[in-house]
Amino acid sequence: MAKDFTQNVIGIEINEEYIFLSQINEQNKNYILTKHKQINMPPRAIIEGLIADPDHIADQISTAIQENEFNATNIVIALNNNNFLKKTTSLPHLTIPETQVKIETLALQSPLLQNKDSQISFQKFSPSTKKTKESNNENEEKEDTKEKARDIIMYAALQTELIDNIEDLAKSLDMNLVSIDLTPLGTLRALQWDTKQSNDTSLLINVDYDYMDINFIYKTHVLLSRTLRNNISSIIEEELHLESYLSTMKHLFLEFSDIYPEFSPPTHCVVYTRTIEVSSLINQLSKELNITISEYKLTNTISIENNDLTDEQKNQLTKLYLPSIGLALKYYEPVNKTLSLTKIKKQLAPIFKKEILIKNLVFATTIIGIILASNIYIKTKINSIQNKLTLTQNQINVIQKGNKTGQRKQLGSLRKTIDFYESIRSQKDSKYLFFYNIISFLPNDITFSALNFNESKKISIQGEAYLKDSIYNFYSSLDKRYKHVKLSKIKTTKKNKNTINQFTIQFEWIRK
Repeated sequence: MAKDFTQNVIGIEINEEYIFLSQINEQNKNYILTKHKQINMPPRAIIEGLIADPDHIADQISTAIQENEFNATNIVIALNNNNFLKKTTSLPHLTIPETQVKIETLALQSPLLQNKDSQISFQKFSPSTKKTKESNNENEEKEDTKEKARDIIMYAALQTELIDNIEDLAKSLDMNLVSIDLTPLGTLRALQWDTKQSNDTSLLINVDYDYMDINFIYKTHVLLSRTLRNNISSIIEEELHLESYLSTMKHLFLEFSDIYPEFSPPTHCVVYTRTIEVSSLINQLSKELNITISEYKLTNTISIENNDLTDEQKNQLTKLYLPSIGLALKYYEPVNKTLSLTKIKKQLAPIFKKEILIKNLVFATTIIGIILASNIYIKTKINSIQNKLTLTQNQINVIQKGNKTGQRKQLGSLRKTIDFYESIRSQKDSKYLFFYNIISFLPNDITFSALNFNESKKISIQGEAYLKDSIYNFYSSLDKRYKHVKLSKIKTTKKNKNTINQFTIQFEWIRK
């Protein structure tokens, strides 16, 4: 059953013990946690990294959503375990297809993915290259060399079997599945959300119960990422394990300096942890690596609708719900801002009120009906012209076979008739057909405010759309068909609290 459009979203994090739900609403670019709920998972609900009974889990989630008055229809889901692949690498600058092949080769070498169908995705950052050495020898010619262009790539993967498993869960929920994500990517998104960019590198550490996700960051770009997979509690209890982790962190700093000599090592670290037991490890890291460490605050990312919470309650809220909050924020970020493992499926916001939209649909249906009828009429006329051309040509053949008397005069008249019919038939387009073609590839959320023709067949269209991608798709479709297509600068405005993108497209009504 179709759902009403809502401009909010629920992030759903699922692990072996709990399900965490976080609903985020957006108001004037402010992101507010309005609802949250923790649900106990039944025993053996997750077997070998998959949800054993998606229908049963969907029933539990649906019940919690109804009882706690969640009203979002959009969801982003992640299954939280330590069987995910999230890494970084550095490659020479290549085309997208070449990069895809390289990354797939690297990813499939991981024991997590071997002999398993997987969805692999990547995101690349290309730092500016620097001019390097100038010869010190006065007798030698000065040389300006450039470092080879390279890409810093973060890539991640999910098993196709798990993606299908989560999609089955979403179907049982009867909600709009915006995306399937990784929990570490959701947490990383929340840690970086709406933060001021700095020219200094920083360190972001996410400590979950069964892994530690470490990220070296430059202006929201992940330069180096590593995941240490162990139960954190057991590491803290064993001194040798703790020393091993400290040694690994030191090696990561050396690796960072070796790979990226142009970037200074981080001097500040932001930590998010779900367990207080990790504080001893974090304090030792601060001493050993000579870095300052600050604990993540939830209010740095979002607002909380309940203003009566104490600091202790806010800290507990952060500990439990930050990953699901980060998953929900996926809905609000620009397309491709962060790595996406599945196609983003957002609902289109209604630009007009329902009553106005219904009237416009009736009007549009009538117009389309007229256009279709006109199109049929035009095709009928063209067929009629073709028949007349054939008849005229037959008349010429008869005349040529007959007497010479009057042939020249008759043939001249018939040639004029043929030229007239040919000139009509050579018109590949009519205004009716033009509108019919435009409508066939016009995105659903685009509306026209003005459309102008002139005698030289130049057309100017002014319109607006909810999504910028729709404008670019419309421009691309026109550019494939017509000559000299130009898209003017897109202007973003607010209308009835919705973001509207206004645009102008000009082109010549001449087929390519």
